[in-house]
Amino acid sequence: MHARSKNVLLVTLAAALAIVAACAGCGSSSAAKSSQPTWVKSEIYCGLEKQAGGTVTMAEFADFLNQVVTPAFPAGLTVFDAYGQMQKTDKAIVKQTTKVLLMVHQKTKANADAIQKVISSYRSRYGNPQVMYLQSPTNPQFISN
Repeated sequence: MHARSKNVLLVTLAAALAIVAACAGCGSSSAAKSSQPTWVKSEIYCGLEKQAGGTVTMAEFADFLNQVVTPAFPAGLTVFDAYGQMQKTDKAIVKQTTKVLLMVHQKTKANADAIQKVISSYRSRYGNPQVMYLQSPTNPQFISN
């Protein structure tokens, strides 16, 4: 075999080995990633203004948390007060007080169903107030004592 043929064979073999190694690395890292749970941050913005007039009271919202949200997400959640506004086409600014539910949870069908139940329960209880739902990927670190 000529020296040139040997060099081509060695380069081809080295390239093939590099591709196999890269693919093996990709396969193992994707396998490791797929075994890791996917976490998301879900935010539900609950407008407190009822369409028929009036607002959802703090007592009503507390009942909603106790009866619907906490059973759906017993591992925990955060609730905070917010303020929102939008400008209509006639330039009038509509202002609304809001409660925000923030949950960090695994991305599962059961949790997606629980989110939809929370939203539909809130809207049906209080006369279809405005609700906005956001979900984004996250990588939580749980730190305890």
